[in-house]
Amino acid sequence: MTDQAMRRDAPWHFLRIGRFLERAEKTARLLEAKFHFARPADPLSIAPVDLYHWQSLLRSAGADEAYLRMELGVSSPLEIARFLIVDDMFPRSIQFCLGEVASSLEALSNAGLMPLDGEALTRTRSTRTEVARDAAVLVGNQVGSLMDHVQVRCNQIHDALNASCFALSSHGEGGTQYAQATRQAQN
Repeated sequence: MTDQAMRRDAPWHFLRIGRFLERAEKTARLLEAKFHFARPADPLSIAPVDLYHWQSLLRSAGADEAYLRMELGVSSPLEIARFLIVDDMFPRSIQFCLGEVASSLEALSNAGLMPLDGEALTRTRSTRTEVARDAAVLVGNQVGSLMDHVQVRCNQIHDALNASCFALSSHGEGGTQYAQATRQAQN
């Protein structure tokens, strides 16, 4: 309801950034936990006994219908991971989420509320590039470490956004960061 009733201005973009950054981090956490604690014996196939667990993972990410519509069946843990990491058409994949974060950061930059080459946007873009590159050559034992890296990067994006938009300036109340944060709070 909020999303449909809000003007597409700065507060809406900040809500989107929060939503999609959290989704990317939570998808990474879900995959990291699955590949760390329930390490598949063979990441290229699913044993019949494990089929339910992988379907549950998809369901937990809200991805069961979307994945099955691709007519792959529940093929392998590695293919499920790739789907949740790099599918640009699925709104809970890490790549999709980071793309939406970048889009809103760009809109805020174009509106003059953030620097055009701000650290949050630079980190978001580089994280998308890293994730796409690393997922293309992903093997089963690397999923956990890649997902840990994604979580760290999401936290760095958050910290960069906080520093550029919401942290109080060390120059007193007249600082640009304070004035920007005050404007955002008033909206």
